[in-house]
Amino acid sequence: AVYTAVFTFIGARFARPMLWGIALAFGWESWVAFVPGLTRKLTAMHYIQSLSPHASGRNAAVALLQQGAGRLESVTALAIILAAFALLAAWTFSRREYEFDLSKR
Repeated sequence: AVYTAVFTFIGARFARPMLWGIALAFGWESWVAFVPGLTRKLTAMHYIQSLSPHASGRNAAVALLQQGAGRLESVTALAIILAAFALLAAWTFSRREYEFDLSKR
């Protein structure tokens, strides 16, 4: 639901939403996870993975450095992200003028 709201906003806001969506999904979400510090909390993936921890092929030292958020913090953050982007998408849809040419069918 969170990514649906985010990508709906991107689709409504930008002229080339596919490029922005790819940049977000494969650029931002994967790149920020490897930056040291608390920057991983700027991604939705951090909170989703905190809700359902999984064993990956990483060694124990890396796993200790990437501590997940608590359940309440994860659910709250995901709800805020969902609400914010759903409202932004709805606001963007209401402000833009879309033209559909049905004569080309």
